[in-house]
Amino acid sequence: MNDITRKFLLGLQKREWDKTSIYNAIIIFNSKHKHDSGFAVMNIAGFYYEQGKGKFELIASDCDSINWKLNNLWLKTDMLYPSGLMRFFSDMGLIKVGSALSTIEIELIKE
Repeated sequence: MNDITRKFLLGLQKREWDKTSIYNAIIIFNSKHKHDSGFAVMNIAGFYYEQGKGKFELIASDCDSINWKLNNLWLKTDMLYPSGLMRFFSDMGLIKVGSALSTIEIELIKE
């Protein structure tokens, strides 16, 4: 996973904005653009297993805030090297990501 780059993530197929999806992990990274709110726009990519293979997709590229719903589950974070991309994951459940709006909702759910 450490060989993932920002360029790779930006080249991913983008998920439909109004879809809700389940992931094993997400990566959040700066778009290097400013949102109308004055904050940075965040890009979010999701990783999930499908038929024994891992698959990535670009979830959002327009949000400036995240509403986290952790439901008393533990969320872990690490940073990929050397890219500095921030990865979020949990060994207690899965990550549910809502519609790609200005504020996106991310919820931890039991497997």
